[in-house]
Amino acid sequence: MRFSRTKVSSFLVILFIGVDFAFGWEVWKTEHTEVFHYPRDSTVARRASSIVETNFSRVARSIGFRQDLRVRIFLPPTDDEFVFLTQGRIPDWGIGCALPEKKTIVLRPSFKGKVGLEELVVHELSHILLGQATGRARLPRWFDEGVAMWQSRQWRWGQDFTMNKAVFFHRIIPLGQIDNMLLFSSPRAQLAYTESFLALIYLFELGGGEVLPRLVQEMASGKEFSQALLEVCGCSEKEFAAEWERFVHHKFNLASMLLDSFNLWVVILLLFVTVYFVKRYRTRKTLQQWEVEENIEP
Repeated sequence: MRFSRTKVSSFLVILFIGVDFAFGWEVWKTEHTEVFHYPRDSTVARRASSIVETNFSRVARSIGFRQDLRVRIFLPPTDDEFVFLTQGRIPDWGIGCALPEKKTIVLRPSFKGKVGLEELVVHELSHILLGQATGRARLPRWFDEGVAMWQSRQWRWGQDFTMNKAVFFHRIIPLGQIDNMLLFSSPRAQLAYTESFLALIYLFELGGGEVLPRLVQEMASGKEFSQALLEVCGCSEKEFAAEWERFVHHKFNLASMLLDSFNLWVVILLLFVTVYFVKRYRTRKTLQQWEVEENIEP
């Protein structure tokens, strides 16, 4: 792996993303990365670079992207500078931003403790490579985010329960509405991410293991996503969304929620607690009855 570390003038940062306050930046360079950072974040910069190098080939190969490129990663020292770099387009709950057309990733400094660095970097790397591979094709956000979650292995413990609740309370977000994710509250955005992942899983069920590179190839040839989906999977976006909702309602329901191992233990615990308090209540009533009987005896 080739790498170098150099000072970066504000002019270079301005050249890349139009920043006019960036003094004191350094850059850590490897084959596929240029990580711009302040000296205090040099360790994070090296880790981020290593994560890209480790995962670049895997992510690119899975979507059929065969070109080589270098990704720029910015580690702003404050949240204010993150907002400035991303032009205020990222909501408070957002901890990373990918600009595929500029091959640039910007990470919010407060991501630490919220998500692992590898998970975050691979997620944003997926956005970059998918955007570069599909050219100017419009990507539905559920597809873009679903691929990124799948690439970064972001299915977490508890997301089954999230979907079960959404289905049970009729709160499923239609896939078309996920395009407006940046306007969502944090809980609704988390549900949108979960749905995006599941939509991609359903896409695999319809189109098989090679569905991603096939879709990318169709879009790279100039087709829109809707055309590529029809060509590869034989359905329109509207039909896919309707079939996916049926899939979700079949997979996630009251029975699956109760049979989920975590939820089952919660139910058992609640039953024990309920039985305990019922017995305690009955014992108290019995004692009170005895006291009354003793008081009325001659």
